[in-house]
Amino acid sequence: MILDENSDVRGGAAKAIGAAFSHLPDKQQAWNDLHELTYDDSEYREYVNWDIASAIGTAFLCLPDKEQAWNDLCRLAIDECCEARQKAIEVLGFAFIHVPNKQKALNDIYELTKYGDEEDSDITTYAYHSLGNISLFKASQCKDVEEYKRELEQAIGFFKKAGQTNWCENPSRFNLCLFGALHTMLFNKQGANEDLNEYLACIKSITQYLRADQCKKLLREAIENLATASKQVQYLENKDFKTTENELKFYRKYFDHAEELLRDTEEKLPLVTGVIRKGMPILDKNLKKTLSDHVERS
Repeated sequence: MILDENSDVRGGAAKAIGAAFSHLPDKQQAWNDLHELTYDDSEYREYVNWDIASAIGTAFLCLPDKEQAWNDLCRLAIDECCEARQKAIEVLGFAFIHVPNKQKALNDIYELTKYGDEEDSDITTYAYHSLGNISLFKASQCKDVEEYKRELEQAIGFFKKAGQTNWCENPSRFNLCLFGALHTMLFNKQGANEDLNEYLACIKSITQYLRADQCKKLLREAIENLATASKQVQYLENKDFKTTENELKFYRKYFDHAEELLRDTEEKLPLVTGVIRKGMPILDKNLKKTLSDHVERS
């Protein structure tokens, strides 16, 4: 099937190998077939290479030669076909978690950000998007709050660079607004409501008027619940001691609902979900301290 003259058949074979890879008895032969497909030079290879990049991404965790697979993705990332290179660079961002030599992998993606021609602008855009996802991965692994903050800010910076194109469905715009809102709640104590409201409005616009999937809508709702909890505490700050005491734990219901929503996103978007979960204890601690300080002043 991988040698079939029909490009649809070859692409279908790649997808089938990727989807079934973890269950195949001869993984080395299956990988050899996928690797061979990355050199497709037929007239309609642009229709095959997207499927190949996607298949490598699906199977990457189980591939016997991850270094070669990474190199194949890097080669596809500068393919003549726009859709194929977009998919390849997107996969690089997620494959990074499993690649053995992470420093080389990081250098490879940084190299892709140097494609400055208008014709290749999507390479740069997706490279920055992948760097943003890598920073999210690092943030999800952090045990120190300052380190988490630094990686979150790195991710936001990369998504901002990737979101400067005019594509109506640029994948970085949602992440920029989502994590911009999270960062604002966690680390901007003064005058943060205006920025937070702008981020929330952006997220709402993306999920309402574009073809956002259900997971993004659930993530929006989770962030909105955390924002409501944050605003609720600010509201209680201006109330008397008795009101604060009676409603001290009221905001927790928004945290609990956010956690329920995130349980429905962790399978399809484990990285994004993990970073938000990592930030929730920080926000909870901040809000408790704000209320505690108010009680003491009262």
